[in-house]
Amino acid sequence: MEDAKIKELKSDSQVIKFTSWSGGHFKSEKGTLIVMFYFMHAGLPETFAGAPDRRIGLHVHQSENLKMQIPFYQVKNDFLVMVNADNLPFALTYRVTIDEENKSAKVIIEDYPVLGGGLIGNAEVEGLEVHVD
Repeated sequence: MEDAKIKELKSDSQVIKFTSWSGGHFKSEKGTLIVMFYFMHAGLPETFAGAPDRRIGLHVHQSENLKMQIPFYQVKNDFLVMVNADNLPFALTYRVTIDEENKSAKVIIEDYPVLGGGLIGNAEVEGLEVHVD
C-alpha cells in the first residue's frame, strides 16, 4: 500500500483502526445484527495449541439474542478496518460488508503491504462469509 493512501486511511474517522492482534464488535445500521471481526498475525508455531487455521475471524449474531451488554462500534453496513494501524509500513485494510436481510457478513482484504504479503491467506483473498450463528 502506498504511503499517501496509508496516511489518508489513518486520518479517516470512518475507518476503524486496530493495532496488532485486535478485534471488535460492530452493530449494523438498523441494529439487527452484531458482527465480530478479529485479526491475528500469521506465523504462530504449529505446536501452539490454539493456532488458528486462518488469521481473520468473523461471527454474526442477532442483536436481540445477546445475553449481555458489550461495547460495539455503530457502523454503516459497508466499512473498512485497518489493522496494524500502529505500524503503518505493515498496515492492512479489510472491507467488512453486513447484509441484514440475509443475516450475514463478509470480510475481504483490500490493501496490504509488499512486505509480509506472503502471509496473506486464502480466506483473506477470497473473502470469508458467515451467517448468523
